[in-house]
Amino acid sequence: MSRFRGSVEQPHAEQFIVGRVPSEVPLPAGRNEKPDREASAFSVAAVAGTPETSLHVFSTNPGIWDTTSASPADKNIFSAAAGVGRAKREKQNGHRARIIWLTGLSASGKTTIARALEQRLFELGCHTAVLDGDNLRHGLCADLGFSREDRQENIRRVGEVARLFLDTGTIAISAFISPYAADRDNIRKHVGDGDFIEVYVKCSLAECERRDPKGLYRKARAGLITGFTGLDDPFEPPAAPELVLDTEALTVNETVKIILEYLDNTGEPSGNIDGNCSSAVLTTETL
Repeated sequence: MSRFRGSVEQPHAEQFIVGRVPSEVPLPAGRNEKPDREASAFSVAAVAGTPETSLHVFSTNPGIWDTTSASPADKNIFSAAAGVGRAKREKQNGHRARIIWLTGLSASGKTTIARALEQRLFELGCHTAVLDGDNLRHGLCADLGFSREDRQENIRRVGEVARLFLDTGTIAISAFISPYAADRDNIRKHVGDGDFIEVYVKCSLAECERRDPKGLYRKARAGLITGFTGLDDPFEPPAAPELVLDTEALTVNETVKIILEYLDNTGEPSGNIDGNCSSAVLTTETL
């Protein structure tokens, strides 16, 4: 059965937000002893549902601290098994969890597509979360700049957050320039087969400069911003992405339709689950 054509209505589509951990939530033992750069804790709260469904998640994934060795810097930190596994959550949600990673130049259309996709999936009763580059730099990654090292750390953190959502049975939609191929490949390497969907939001530099909704290209050309991706810092296009969306040729609705069709065709998880994430036939008219 297609993950997007189920028979059971989903009364409340659960969404998640990433934010700061409330002061009343105690940190795990020894957590506040780590350097600030390694002390990223993630609070995940259920927006829809009962208080019992609300949870605060701290990453216990072995790869969170050191993506090279995939083990924590402190050898006294151990992984904790989930009380409710991903398979059970996917069965309840009625769809497979995925990471949909939108990468492309600034102004290529990543956030616009992410929000439109989120809205459509929400309407279909799917459990979703959008991770947006600008938003996370106001909180989780506020301490990072735009050097190569900081950009790599930014994407590493986001990758770990996306993996947390994956474990909760959620479709995590990530919209980041993520200019370096190695950083994107590292996330793919650390998630299961078929869980990472790399979407290249393709748009020429000239068109991105023409759009320039935030005025960033104009500032970069004037020398007010340095290290700007596409101008004086490289963007490495994906070599073999799952999808390529040319936003100079496609409308927003058309890009969403392409992604939904990809999910529909590849969304069958291992095991048998009855789909709750129901939809009409995916046509431009229904989008």
